[in-house]
Amino acid sequence: MKDLLFDNNLLITFQRWFWRITFIYFLINTLILTFNRSLAGEITFWGIILLLLGTLIKLIIFIINFQKIKLYRFSILSYLLIFILASTVILKYWIL
Repeated sequence: MKDLLFDNNLLITFQRWFWRITFIYFLINTLILTFNRSLAGEITFWGIILLLLGTLIKLIIFIINFQKIKLYRFSILSYLLIFILASTVILKYWIL
């Protein structure tokens, strides 16, 4: 019965808006690509950062919901996924 307490409304609403914004962002980037390739490359970099931030926000929403229904193992797993995401970003964009 614990799954009935899991609040999906916030996650579903965020995910719908996030994918709409991301789609529009990359659609505009595709249009810019036809005119200016260097600017499109810079915009693509920030689009990837946008996707990673969206993933981070989704994981935080999962953590909040897991702690609310006292599924602490899943909440710790979500913290681990945030650590993996952060270390990947640091290794990819700032060290390498």
